[in-house]
Amino acid sequence: MREKSTSILFADDTSILISHSNLFDFKNEIKTILNNLNECFKNNLFSLNFSKTQFVNFTTRKTNQIEIIIDNNNNTILTCSSTKFLGLTVDCTLSWRDHIDLVTKELSTMCYLLRNIKPYLSRSILKMIY
Repeated sequence: MREKSTSILFADDTSILISHSNLFDFKNEIKTILNNLNECFKNNLFSLNFSKTQFVNFTTRKTNQIEIIIDNNNNTILTCSSTKFLGLTVDCTLSWRDHIDLVTKELSTMCYLLRNIKPYLSRSILKMIY
């Protein structure tokens, strides 16, 4: 496996993707990147919000998750099995299950609302809302 790290910036969100075949080197790479990120943020009068910072360990479905604890400046980064990325819910196996569940719930809520307001609004307003 080729070791690499990539950063993705979108609006006020920063995502760092890191791949490494060696767990020890992987942890060192994370520490280095977090230190560089904190320094960059500090120089630009920003700060890393550890309450919003998450770590997802992407694996295959057949691979067992490895417990990885990431801390930086006495703050621990929360390990999650899924996270939202650019509007998509991504889980640790890159399946669509969590995203489909979320979208299904949201669509169900919207259908319920449309059904309930139908008697009170004209057809043109309902089309606009839809």
